[in-house]
Amino acid sequence: MRWLENLRSQLIRKRPPRSLSKALEERFTMGGVASIVYAYDDSSQRKNLYYTQEEVDEYINKALQGKETEYGSMDGFIRDAIAAFPIKGLEVAIIGSEKPRYEALCLANGARPVTIEYSMIPTNDARLEITTPARVFGSGRKFDAAISLSTYEHSGLGRYGDPIDPDGDLTAMAQLKTIVKEGGIVFIAVPVGQEAVFFNLHRIYGAKRLALLHQGWEVLGSFGFKESDFEEIDGSTQIHQPVFVMRNSPTK
Repeated sequence: MRWLENLRSQLIRKRPPRSLSKALEERFTMGGVASIVYAYDDSSQRKNLYYTQEEVDEYINKALQGKETEYGSMDGFIRDAIAAFPIKGLEVAIIGSEKPRYEALCLANGARPVTIEYSMIPTNDARLEITTPARVFGSGRKFDAAISLSTYEHSGLGRYGDPIDPDGDLTAMAQLKTIVKEGGIVFIAVPVGQEAVFFNLHRIYGAKRLALLHQGWEVLGSFGFKESDFEEIDGSTQIHQPVFVMRNSPTK
């Protein structure tokens, strides 16, 4: 009767909150530095995913032909970043995945992807390794590189069933350091623009929050980013996600 227990747990599960207390608002906005806008989405129950070899091959062909996928311009930024900082022969952690687009990008560039997702994603493609944070963090396993695109801006907002945490994104970045080898590189993309929190959807990173996100990493380069983005881009009308390349340098 396990199926019935699972059904009951889904029916009585606690939905992500729609609002924040004044104390949490103060922390999420960094004392009023960021604006806060209330929006809502409940993505706490992920759809059943299955990565097929045919789907992976389709994304590989798109990568080789320079075609954009669902993320548009960010695909161009990550391709340029990988061209400048090659990943051939590296084992690359993919942090957060809902389609095998960036696993395919790794394969197209001669790298070995390892997908890290909260729920195991079944696949019939022997080229993919899919695991969970529980199996990786704290295990001592280290990767040559990591890719996290359009992921950390959601951390701590509850949209995906995660605990509410104003510093969830910063905690996630600190955890990332523990699974990337010393000297290893990471490719990170989050929305940049005027500092804002769209609760419970995502954060928009202005200069202050982005600096906190990058703290402890050596920024090697950026693709699609300019300083004026912080003033010119209003996250309520435009989502712009440049790619930053950073190295896990030893702490001095």
